Amino acid sequence: MSPEGTLPADFSGQCRQAILNVAAVLASANMTISDLVKMSFYLVRREDMADLVKIRKELLDGVRPAITTVFVAGLVSTEWLVEVEAVACAE
Repeated sequence: MSPEGTLPADFSGQCRQAILNVAAVLASANMTISDLVKMSFYLVRREDMADLVKIRKELLDGVRPAITTVFVAGLVSTEWLVEVEAVACAE
């Protein structure tokens, strides 16, 4: 969900926004994407996997945290297509 409270309708938009939200939380803690050590992605549709990989590569820009991807029957809201969990560590 965007900072304005809107949810993109498609998987690519939701995935991109979720990763940008992680980056914003990291920035608020004086950290960056390069501080990520683990990310978990929860997807409701298997056909979105290729888009996830593409968007992840684009937005993580060479950063390679440990990645877990889980396919789930559903998320809290039926409109959500992806949920992201991230763990970061600063020096």
